[in-house]
Amino acid sequence: DMVFYTTDGNASQSEVMRLTADNMVGIGCTPTSILTLAADSDIQWLTTPSEGDSRSWQIAHDSGEFGNLKIRSSNANDNVIDTDVITLDKSGDVGIGCSPLKEVDVYRVSESCVIQARVHSATTSHKPIIQLAKSTGTSVGTPAATVDGDILGEILATGVNSSNVANKTGAVIEFVQNGAAGADVPCDIIFRTSSGATGDTE
Repeated sequence: DMVFYTTDGNASQSEVMRLTADNMVGIGCTPTSILTLAADSDIQWLTTPSEGDSRSWQIAHDSGEFGNLKIRSSNANDNVIDTDVITLDKSGDVGIGCSPLKEVDVYRVSESCVIQARVHSATTSHKPIIQLAKSTGTSVGTPAATVDGDILGEILATGVNSSNVANKTGAVIEFVQNGAAGADVPCDIIFRTSSGATGDTE
């Protein structure tokens, strides 16, 4: 192996990088793949000072948050990394602007939050689609017929109640299978709202 050391000016030396005989590189650690970085390491791209909208970017492993992988940026044309842009946690959940509380979590402060699907096409059948899909199968790639009464999907509008408990339901649009599946799936659309006193009603 080829090993690189640095010194603090005293006699002691510390290993900073290792190139192994099988062409693997470790920075701050012994490599276990083509390139291995020590825990809490990051990769950073600096800003371009002459460009006002330029930002510094970083890909980081954050062991303080259970080893989350984060893409971060500076909030100004400097090299101060202070904004989490995307977080991928150990469960595969993704947060945009936050650490995720759900499988996909998008967060904004003091501004609207818009999720947009765009299609640019001259073909009339091309369109943006939001799809809610359910199967009674328990394996990925192995669909099984849904049955009468299955909730095929929901759209929720939630708020924070007077006790500051978040995600309290204000209104629901629910898609419920009505009958056995044939070539297509029979479905009812149910609208429910809350009076603010008890749960939501149809």
